Amino acid sequence: MKAPTTRLGQFSLGFASQFFSFFILVLNARAYTHGAYAWTALTDTVFSLSNFAMGKLMIDDANARTWWVALGYSVGGTLGSLLAMLVASMLHF
Repeated sequence: MKAPTTRLGQFSLGFASQFFSFFILVLNARAYTHGAYAWTALTDTVFSLSNFAMGKLMIDDANARTWWVALGYSVGGTLGSLLAMLVASMLHF
């Protein structure tokens, strides 16, 4: 996988990566605080795999280490957490 070369593409990469990661991370926190073993195991695994993939991309491709990616990380992480809180409340955990 290669990182985008445009600023918008780099922002989108960071945004999508962290939106997904924080969404999973918040669901994970809600799952383990409620003792939901299966959901905890699933979200742990998905979170670990997504972090490994993005870390590898950042090591391998300089276009994945720009300030545009960092900005996408910040915005995506925040919105991912907020959406996960909404979804978790709808799933009742």
